[in-house]
Amino acid sequence: MSNVKLVPTLSHIIEDFEYSVHMCPTTMRNDVMKIFTEKTFADSEDIVVIPTVQKSEVDLSQAGDKQDNEKDRLLETFMEWASLVCRQLWDRTFWADVIDPSTGQPYFGDADTATFATVQGDKELLNYPTETVDGQTVLSHPEWKTACYAGTMFTNAPVDVVLEVLGCINDPEEY
Repeated sequence: MSNVKLVPTLSHIIEDFEYSVHMCPTTMRNDVMKIFTEKTFADSEDIVVIPTVQKSEVDLSQAGDKQDNEKDRLLETFMEWASLVCRQLWDRTFWADVIDPSTGQPYFGDADTATFATVQGDKELLNYPTETVDGQTVLSHPEWKTACYAGTMFTNAPVDVVLEVLGCINDPEEY
């Protein structure tokens, strides 16, 4: 059975914002459990991963004020969207949290020393290539290349609930 439950899909409400839904692969599960220390996962409990990629107005493989400002803008957009998704999942009594792309640590939960490498996670889940520029690994989107910004969230909600929540947020008139 495939780990992919929703292929990369463009949002209808945020321009150039792509998200997908995956069952957490075994190779990632132990790392996820180390990062979200406040959540105890049962052995049989599924973890759903929702990676996102946003198109950037500048190439983020370069350094500079333009890139820093763009990363701040994209971080704000991601956090607003992810917070909305988390609230919807919490309202349905499920656990959900977001990795802060700027730190690699949980945004809502307790931060520890463990971090999640969002770019590596997207590489594993989406099979998007990465590039190393000046010692930094950056994601290379199939269309947007390195003009993109990755973000990731996790939940223990069943896939059908995640898809319903994403559908409500992406196209509220349909629900």
